[in-house]
Amino acid sequence: MLFRSSTINEFKKDFPLFVSNISGKVYGLGTTMILANFVSPEAVGAYVGADKLRNACQYIIIPVVDVLFPKINQLFIQKSKNLFLFIKTSIIYLFGLTFLIFLFVNLFGGLLCKILFPENWNQILLLLKILSPIIFISGLVELLGTNLLIPAGMSKTFSLIEITNSLLHILILIPGCIYFSSRGAAFSFLLSQIFYFITLLVILYFKKTNNVFAANKNSFLLSIIRS
Repeated sequence: MLFRSSTINEFKKDFPLFVSNISGKVYGLGTTMILANFVSPEAVGAYVGADKLRNACQYIIIPVVDVLFPKINQLFIQKSKNLFLFIKTSIIYLFGLTFLIFLFVNLFGGLLCKILFPENWNQILLLLKILSPIIFISGLVELLGTNLLIPAGMSKTFSLIEITNSLLHILILIPGCIYFSSRGAAFSFLLSQIFYFITLLVILYFKKTNNVFAANKNSFLLSIIRS
């Protein structure tokens, strides 16, 4: 009985991460499956190729963000005054890294597409350029979402944002595929990520830090900016 209770508690604790993983599947497999119902196999193949290149670039960022999570969580537990300065510094370095990758994709994306997809490289390049800002946004979204909201005790808020964002993506995706083919799918993905990022900023702007630091009456976003 104790083991069962412990298992349930651990599942509840890690539920936001579970939701995050499911949302990732919606963007990946879900988009391809929906796209396949409305466009030609060639258009689906072009989108999959562009998304694989985008994913390859994004995989460089994810381990960096994952490394930061234990440190941020530890600073939250310790209620350290260095928390917001550490987050601000992480954002600056992450901003620089994602911008360099974004720049690389836009400068050398054509060459990569010609080498990897010689038959329809120009169509894949167009989709890659539409998707490329996601590389820039994703690292900051991961840092402010998983690495900040969960340790700050906003797990339910995080899960709600993930679910809402996935639903928004699907709602935009279907008409996008019908009217704009694979470009509609790419724009749908981009718009949903922009919505996600703006939503995180709004929540962090209005959410006060006094549940973590009683003496600090500022919001999370202002505390990070002023650190």
